Amino acid sequence: METEIELTKCPDCQVEPGNRHQDGCDVARCKHTGKQMLSCFLVAFDEDGGIDFIEDTSHECGPDIWTGEWPGVKVCRENNWYTAPESIYGYMEDLNSVPSRAVWNPEIEDWEARK
Repeated sequence: METEIELTKCPDCQVEPGNRHQDGCDVARCKHTGKQMLSCFLVAFDEDGGIDFIEDTSHECGPDIWTGEWPGVKVCRENNWYTAPESIYGYMEDLNSVPSRAVWNPEIEDWEARK
């Protein structure tokens, strides 16, 4: 029996499913790399040893489309990647394992299990 998934607005920028996240949204992923868009930058050090954050211009970031679910949940569910029931939050999608078990596909702007 298949469970119906309730799609919701983005918890940060409040866009409806099927729409691109708004600028500055914490949930938005870089549509090229899959990294959190707010952290898709290069780190450099200035003359005083301070950190400068420089936009990574090697690709066009742009926010991904909000699907109605947190990024990575779908690939976890499709591949049965869940946390142990005795974990602090109980049995849920193992989002921490997504970067090591999946790759970001920029064409579909979503995670896919590694082959």
